[in-house]
Amino acid sequence: MIDYMTYIAYVYELIDGRYRSIHTIVDSD
Repeated sequence: MIDYMTYIAYVYELIDGRYRSIHTIVDSD
C-alpha cells in the first residue's frame, strides 16, 4: 500500500518547485 503522506509531500515538492521557478522567471521579467 502506498504511503500517502510521503506521496503527497513528494508531489507538493514538485509543484512548489515548479511554481517558484515560474514565479521567479515572471517576476524577473
